[in-house]
Amino acid sequence: MKKLSLFIFCLVLASFNLIGQTLSDSLIKNKWIAVYTEALDSSWVSPYDGMILSFESDKAFISHIFFDSAKTYNYEQKGKDIFLNDSIFGNVVFISKDSLIINTGRWMQTKYIPIKNSGILIDEKELIENHWIYKTELNYQVTIVFTEMDWGRYPGETARVCVKQEKRPRYRNFDNEKWSLINHNNSSVLSISLSQYDPMIHFVKSINSDSILFDCWFHNKIYHSTLKKIPSINENQLDSIKEKIVNKNWHISEIIDYANFFGDDTLFNDIQESGLYVEDTMLFSKETILNKELSFAFHDNYKYEIMDNEEIVLNGNWKLSNSGKQIVLDYGCRSTDFIDLFETEENSITIGKLDMFSTEKQIQYIEYYYKIKLK
Repeated sequence: MKKLSLFIFCLVLASFNLIGQTLSDSLIKNKWIAVYTEALDSSWVSPYDGMILSFESDKAFISHIFFDSAKTYNYEQKGKDIFLNDSIFGNVVFISKDSLIINTGRWMQTKYIPIKNSGILIDEKELIENHWIYKTELNYQVTIVFTEMDWGRYPGETARVCVKQEKRPRYRNFDNEKWSLINHNNSSVLSISLSQYDPMIHFVKSINSDSILFDCWFHNKIYHSTLKKIPSINENQLDSIKEKIVNKNWHISEIIDYANFFGDDTLFNDIQESGLYVEDTMLFSKETILNKELSFAFHDNYKYEIMDNEEIVLNGNWKLSNSGKQIVLDYGCRSTDFIDLFETEENSITIGKLDMFSTEKQIQYIEYYYKIKLK
């Protein structure tokens, strides 16, 4: 009986060690990226989404898609428990070639996905130099402009700014978001924030001449999504547009979309009450548009001025987008840096622009998109 008990104990111990060794081998084979965090109870959790884990025999490495926070830890595994610097990091509750789930304490569970060798890398320069249509299988569609501008709101952030432009008939919405591109294991992972917080993590499936196809992880679901390049026009066509708009003072001759964006005073005041609070850097009042006092000047040295009743309120650099459909102001990293070109004639241009409008209350503003004809 004692021999049988000893045999069973040795068998259990061997199995335990085998499980531990198999788990360790599986962890070390991959670099893992966190795609979803959920609370195991009613507690609030700080999501690990975007964290990147990798392991060696006795070291663990942790970084993040949006931060310069790479750290190295002493790594030890005891059964299914992972210890970093002699403190427990979490308990592995599931692992396969496609996913890793770790419980942190009794209150949080995080799902990780391996960065597999796809043999496909995104050209970052091409990503930045072009404007893109982003579309998901849920028919969510926006234009995205990736910039080199640092997000830089918190210490150590390496995320950059992208501008999302949602365009529908008689409606425009512009948002600044964070983005990052990491390359590992001969693969690219593109991350774009939603509402400047939750990352949508994109794994490349394929790339062709004008589009990139992804599997996008968001809130523990996979969505098929596409980045499609907005077609460029040639240099001669860009020069033709430029020649029509430079070295003239453009004044408002017609407010094409008036009621939709301003309406009567009651509508404006209703929205005003729920305006956002920012520093007192108001540029325009609604009367600037309604009284046709706003004017624009674009020069052939790629300088511009925007004037309120002949007083310069904005100036800087401008350029045409590769498609010729937008004028991009300055670094093209703010929602107000883009002017839509709807029509370009010899003596008139039709534009659309989002701008900040002051209200009667100090340090309060509203953003409105307006469509106007200039002559």
